[in-house]
Amino acid sequence: MNENTAYAEAESFFASGQYGQAKIKYLEALLDARDPIQESQIEFKIALSAEKSGDYPDAITRYKMIIGKATSYRFTRAASAQQLMLMVMEPAAQRYLPLISADAPYSEIVVAGDREMTKKNMAEYASSFYPLALPELIAATWYGQQLLTAVREGGMSTSTALQYGEKIRQKVENVEKDIVRIQNDPNERRLIPDVMNRKAILYGLLTGLRQVSIDNARAAFETAIQMNAVNGPGQDGFSRYFYAFFISQVPTLGSSDIQAVLRPVYTDPAYVGSPVVTFFMGEKNNALRQKANITAVAQKDADFKAFLMTIGWTGADFER
Repeated sequence: MNENTAYAEAESFFASGQYGQAKIKYLEALLDARDPIQESQIEFKIALSAEKSGDYPDAITRYKMIIGKATSYRFTRAASAQQLMLMVMEPAAQRYLPLISADAPYSEIVVAGDREMTKKNMAEYASSFYPLALPELIAATWYGQQLLTAVREGGMSTSTALQYGEKIRQKVENVEKDIVRIQNDPNERRLIPDVMNRKAILYGLLTGLRQVSIDNARAAFETAIQMNAVNGPGQDGFSRYFYAFFISQVPTLGSSDIQAVLRPVYTDPAYVGSPVVTFFMGEKNNALRQKANITAVAQKDADFKAFLMTIGWTGADFER
């Protein structure tokens, strides 16, 4: 779209965070779209600009329009469904769930009171157009969690377990292919940190099913830290926490391994006020149901436990 001047201007506004101006220019650029592929790509950027501006109702309407239009580029349909999936996961967008689920097929995809199933359903819907890495990771993690629960508690037939295992294998393969595409796409590179975090979490989960080795899972976590660190000082905090929790669940690894990964989060000033520290503060009240996992890490890292007590946790918070 090099010849579309309005699109180039819109991209510049978008890159600088001026989403309102970007949307205006994308709407102008849409008039000069040369084919259905360009048209759907620009429509997606209009919707994304609306979402980034906080206008969720407009964004939802536009994403659903793109998905429902048969002439839309299948990749753009998948990307639009992916954004709806991310909204389902975002606390700030929860009040707009009724708007997402107002009509078919979303009325069946969104399961009232079950965010995890809704995420999985939306991920599978996105993948029905094109297997993007993020939805494939979300769905694969859901299947992995179901298998782990079945291993511990039973209740799953052999045929279902084999089916889930094959789904995970195929989705992991799709993820690896799509990561290559994302890394070579300037518009998609923004997703790399989250994709790498979720890949590492999935690999950690799959060690419990003996589908991934501990060494390969650790390598995935280390890559996630590296990919998130490029966003600036303190921005790899979640990657470090996820890695520390994984280590806490591996019998052959210990406190020193956790501290080697997590210590920067509670000693380096760069992490003060960072997203992961805000997350730790919120989980004192189990806001995202991660308190038990944080406690599991704190039980093996006394310095981390002491740090939590400096940001509002008390001794009672560590009692089960």
